[in-house]
Amino acid sequence: MSNGIENERRLISRFVPSLPLSPNERFRGITSRSAVDMGEAVTLRDLVSRFRADRSKKTKSPKTKLKQAAQDRLFLEALGADTLTSQLTREKARQLQEIIARLPPNWTKRFDRLSVTEVLKMSDEQLGSPMSIGTANSYLTAFGALMEFAVNEHLIGRNTANGLRLAHGASKEKRRLPFTDGELCTVFSAPLFTGCVDDMRRYRTAGSNKPRRARFWIPLIALFTGMRLNEICQLCEDDVDVDDGIDIILIRSAADGSKRVIRVLVRQRTQVSSLEQQ
Repeated sequence: MSNGIENERRLISRFVPSLPLSPNERFRGITSRSAVDMGEAVTLRDLVSRFRADRSKKTKSPKTKLKQAAQDRLFLEALGADTLTSQLTREKARQLQEIIARLPPNWTKRFDRLSVTEVLKMSDEQLGSPMSIGTANSYLTAFGALMEFAVNEHLIGRNTANGLRLAHGASKEKRRLPFTDGELCTVFSAPLFTGCVDDMRRYRTAGSNKPRRARFWIPLIALFTGMRLNEICQLCEDDVDVDDGIDIILIRSAADGSKRVIRVLVRQRTQVSSLEQQ
């Protein structure tokens, strides 16, 4: 609070010199060019722990926590867990950017026994294609949020990761395109839909059984409604309803209670019913 008051005091004195406003003795000799006093020596490991323990943030889902654990592992191993927060310069942030740009997708699962340093020693052929631009930028966004937390905690003077992104340039990642009619025919001509041994380990082996459980219905619901797979997997019986004579599917958000409605048209119902009867 006092530093904010002193800043206002100096602004007034600069533009209205006639006002007798004397500076606070606590800030005497400090100018805009003065180095920021970092106070206590906080390591990156300490910073990450504080950031994740911040009670002002809402509780994360288990999946989000796994994602954050992968991010934390990368930051700590790539930059050094014992590196002081005050040493996390723009150059360090750019080094992290270069590391992220080279890592492959699912690197924590593929190389769970190797450190980031060991992974980066591997050849490009061993690593394969790098992670998508979107995933890479999610790591950079997370690191930027960590640095912003350090700024808010008065551990550093500015966010050294601000604005760091991987651009969609000449090596622009391949966008996910919709399936062609031929590809859809291939998918839905699989034994699971035409007759298989069972819908457990042998759902890809042709057989006389036609199980109608999750493996069968989830792809069909996705095909005819455009719903996301995680939305379909979380559906309950009371999420299927009728509104003004039209079958609907309700997609509810547990976080804020909001919902969105998917209308199931007559043509879609007919197509699904014919598949069920086959």
